[in-house]
Amino acid sequence: MSRMRRSTAWFVVAGLVVAVTAAQSVALSGAVTTITKRIAPGVTYHRIEDPRGPYIIHVLRVKPTSAARLDTALAGTSAGSFAATSSIAASDGAIAAVNGDFGGIGMPLNTWAGDGHLQSSGSWGFGAAFGLSMAGGGGAINRGRAHVLATDRALGVTVQVAGWNVGSPQGDEVRGYTMYASSEVPPPSTGCSVRLAPKAGMTWADGRVGLDRPFVVKARRCGDGMDAEPGTIILASQLSGKGAGWISALKAGGTVRMHWDIAIAGVLDAVGGVPVLVEGGEVVARRCDSYLCQRHPRTAIGVTADGTLLLVVVDGRERDSIGMIPRRLASLMRALGAVAALNLDGGGSSTMWIQGLGVVNDPSDGHERRVTNAVVVLPGTDPSDPEVGLVSHTGRRSRLSVGSTETQVVGGRSRRRALTAALSDPGSTGGLVMYALDLGVRRGVRSDLLRRVERRFAVAA
Repeated sequence: MSRMRRSTAWFVVAGLVVAVTAAQSVALSGAVTTITKRIAPGVTYHRIEDPRGPYIIHVLRVKPTSAARLDTALAGTSAGSFAATSSIAASDGAIAAVNGDFGGIGMPLNTWAGDGHLQSSGSWGFGAAFGLSMAGGGGAINRGRAHVLATDRALGVTVQVAGWNVGSPQGDEVRGYTMYASSEVPPPSTGCSVRLAPKAGMTWADGRVGLDRPFVVKARRCGDGMDAEPGTIILASQLSGKGAGWISALKAGGTVRMHWDIAIAGVLDAVGGVPVLVEGGEVVARRCDSYLCQRHPRTAIGVTADGTLLLVVVDGRERDSIGMIPRRLASLMRALGAVAALNLDGGGSSTMWIQGLGVVNDPSDGHERRVTNAVVVLPGTDPSDPEVGLVSHTGRRSRLSVGSTETQVVGGRSRRRALTAALSDPGSTGGLVMYALDLGVRRGVRSDLLRRVERRFAVAA
């Protein structure tokens, strides 16, 4: 008997209501059965069986009026960390969680931010970000990369930071690096670099679209690079060009204002994915021939017109649930009421965990796969969120910190197993790599990161 069938038996014995609504029966086609359980005020779990697929679908609904809120969480304090979704959630004090962005190389591959701190501006160029509002009610999708600016306050000169923890600076570019990604994306060993340390807390930018924070110039160098250090950021360029000229003009002790946004107001947290499933209430996912677009277990995040947030996992690679292609998943999200929805990491990574119930879906690996990040449901306000515009962000535990060493895997066989599993899975990072290669060939784009992941995929496969 599968875990799913055992779960169904438990729900029925527990006396939960088995509800079939006309809307779901029509939208999901056939004799659809929905089992509903209240997890917390405003948070409900729905297990949907659609024999026409067949599909087994798991849905978490978080109402915007509830005390609960969604947050992003990393497996550890540094890139290269892997942990089970349930471990990440339990360490964060969450009441529920799903796996997050693709992360086969050891860090999220698309735009990722937590508690106002940007950790990646997105490596691929074709991914999208789902931004969560500070209040935890509602979200929206931005197809572009995160937008990062650095302003020399003395001269009033601003440069656009071309990437955050992504690749090496090219031409006139300036790029940013932090300690989090130093093992996977270290600052360049040559060029011009400047080390910046926080000077004060975060404040909202105009219209609450993005965050501003002042930094003080601690050191500047052209020639040898600088290593990342805890609590500081490195901005780097090549030895010559406009980026190098901007860095060379900075004065020790001077102030640089950093700004980042994803063009969505009120966002402190963001998780990336690909492809976009629903936009403006319409299905926008297209059919494709890539491995990533075949039937696989799936995870998605979405938002309804009233701001209710949806976390959805579809089981796959089983007789009673075959998985979905992205376009079918998009139709499902729209049927559930989503006006915007994004596909997250899938395949064996697809996991939904609920406090007290455990892992409620049937991961296709036969067990939880270790992943690099997750989307969690917190029972109340997030104590790690900065009180933006009011006080400095100091003294509170960050979601970048994982309290138990048992939940953080850095290096060794466990890390290699997690990497190999994700890179070898056509519904997870391996499929994303092949999808990216296809797009890259057609667009004539082959990034450093793409080449690096391609090599790892070839070894893993």
